[in-house]
Amino acid sequence: MKVSCHWLEEISGVEANLDTLINKLTNIGLKLEDKKAVGNDISLDLEITVNRPDCLSHYGVAREIVTAFQLPPIVYPEIHPDIPVHVRETTGNYEDLTIILENPE
Repeated sequence: MKVSCHWLEEISGVEANLDTLINKLTNIGLKLEDKKAVGNDISLDLEITVNRPDCLSHYGVAREIVTAFQLPPIVYPEIHPDIPVHVRETTGNYEDLTIILENPE
């Protein structure tokens, strides 16, 4: 799984040097397969084992980083249950799928 160091820092609030971050990730079982500079960012390709589906997102990896640095848990963005979601039957063809955005904010 490829993750952005910039996004991980933004989500977790952890500002660690790259070697320290990689060391912490390795110690918690997220092995680094590759790292690559992408513009002003660094992309980390992490090996995620089948028993760690919680780490298949930036939020999941950031949550593990926060835990490794013994910091308070991440507060996730607010979910608005009052925004209605419209679902309609489809034929299984994704061209028939309609998404309605009622609140752009």
